[in-house]
Amino acid sequence: MKNLKKALAAVMALSVMSWSCAAFAEVSATGAFSGGNGAVSADYSEIGDNKVTATVDTSLANVGTEMTFLILDDGTNVASINEADILYIDQQTLTAGNNSFTGVINLARIDGGTGAEALPAGSYPIRVGYYYDDNGEQTFGLAAATMVVSYESGEEQATIKVLWGDVDGNGAIAALDVSAVLLGSLGMYKDCTLSDGVNELAIAVGDDANITDGENTETVIWGDIDGNGAIAALDVSAVLLGSLGMYKDCTIGDIAVTVGDECDVIVPAE
Repeated sequence: MKNLKKALAAVMALSVMSWSCAAFAEVSATGAFSGGNGAVSADYSEIGDNKVTATVDTSLANVGTEMTFLILDDGTNVASINEADILYIDQQTLTAGNNSFTGVINLARIDGGTGAEALPAGSYPIRVGYYYDDNGEQTFGLAAATMVVSYESGEEQATIKVLWGDVDGNGAIAALDVSAVLLGSLGMYKDCTLSDGVNELAIAVGDDANITDGENTETVIWGDIDGNGAIAALDVSAVLLGSLGMYKDCTIGDIAVTVGDECDVIVPAE
């Protein structure tokens, strides 16, 4: 609760809600809440208008108490939330007749304030803080969801198999990959080409890439080998170790992958 209130105080004066409609057709979002005592549910039916509604079950939560609603940018490290990560924040009183709260995502705050014309595909952390009765004690509950936003283009997609850590896509993890990630960590990005002999993907270190394990699809910054949201020294180390056959386990959202493993990169059809 302390962290949410701190974020609320820091950002409320700056947050101007954006009501722009998404420019792309067939946008959808998924992601159920868990945590607390199960009082919160999500409604993404208006995601095309950048709106997310959280509903709190007043038979499970205490009416008359404050509920905090927080929507964070794709790639946010929820253990260390910065002001720039916050796409929407508000705090309202929960009542029996006012238990659904709609957050309107501020597109101007996307990507740390660089903005977007429409909500990009990605994974957006959502947090709802509220109070509930736990055996006679008022307890703070924190419900968490990851809103996964995707667009249906109507086109087929292909996948390219690459070795995780083979950043330049030449079929092996070697010194050139170490160099590419090192340059990326310094903001000096390198163009790469991934190919499986049929499909080809032009990508630069620092670009967003979609990877899948067949069940989950995650967006990652190309070159962010350990999946922590930034290209840094740990990624250089992971690729260097991989080039020496000393492979490192990594986690990209819900996907567990080891440097040297085959990984499917999704390529939209042209």
